Amino acid sequence: MKLRQLFLLTAFPLALLLGWKGLPGKISPPGARVVSELDTNILVYDWKTKEPYRFYQYFKLLRSSKYTFFMMHYDADGARYRNAKHQLFRMEMYDHAPKQRDSMQVIEMLNNLFYSAPAKSLAGADTTLTVHSITGAPLHYYQYAKEMSTGKYTIVFEKGKRSLRLNPDSLLMDSASVINKIYYSLQRADKIVVKKSLRRMYVIRGNKTIFQFPVNLGRNPVGHKQREGDGRTPEGSYHLTGGEQWSGRAKTLDYYRGFVISYPNGTDSATAKRLGVKTGGEIMIHGTNPKKAKLKDWTNGCVAISNAHMDTLTKYKHAGMPVEILK
Repeated sequence: MKLRQLFLLTAFPLALLLGWKGLPGKISPPGARVVSELDTNILVYDWKTKEPYRFYQYFKLLRSSKYTFFMMHYDADGARYRNAKHQLFRMEMYDHAPKQRDSMQVIEMLNNLFYSAPAKSLAGADTTLTVHSITGAPLHYYQYAKEMSTGKYTIVFEKGKRSLRLNPDSLLMDSASVINKIYYSLQRADKIVVKKSLRRMYVIRGNKTIFQFPVNLGRNPVGHKQREGDGRTPEGSYHLTGGEQWSGRAKTLDYYRGFVISYPNGTDSATAKRLGVKTGGEIMIHGTNPKKAKLKDWTNGCVAISNAHMDTLTKYKHAGMPVEILK
């Protein structure tokens, strides 16, 4: 019997017994995708030269591992939930040579990067809101939506109003991301008003109160906060700084989560200086905990609402949102 025949008679049955499923290079890892699942019509642009690359070109570049993607998609909450802009850029070269990617790794990479968030329906958005142009002129929905559809503009919140500004992430931002950016901007509230005497918080968008929540104040609730440790909740014009705290990050927190208010403002600082005292700080709108859920006016000067109401407010607040705290 020839050696080749002996090999065929022994090697293949053994391979089948061990679960061999094909020749090397033909094996697809579990869950692997194929090129046919990709949108190969997508162009990718060089980060510096803006030169467009077709699929066969950037596929080859990605296999070399000298390039990767940086992308920017937006979901309906305004978050850049994926590094996303259809741009190609060269990775930094380190002391060691990068390993080459195989074709399957590139396919998986492209499938992940080309994923786009589903567009939010604008049916639930308040399209009666006014947005101001770069020059300050008021625009109706059909006017600013047209500008935003180009991807060149975005809506920002400035001094309590919505304004169009040039979009730094404009290059090839997909249509779903544009719609989600519009939805996010229209969904946000304009300001928060707290009326201490009524123990109520009003979340306002346009000229409408979209939510109102009962609140608890500092342990010494009457009067404006003047110094550190007086237990009073401040009165005046402030804004949300964008700073946040939550119990998952700081285990010692005495509440669920909190949004930092810009106390002290200029007037507060001047008053404290005149009195020769410290202003105090870290005033927030925050949640509660089970031990204090039924207590009244238990904070050190913050505005407390229920945890469920904090979750609702999270969806409508934004950094820079004006906060008016009234007597």
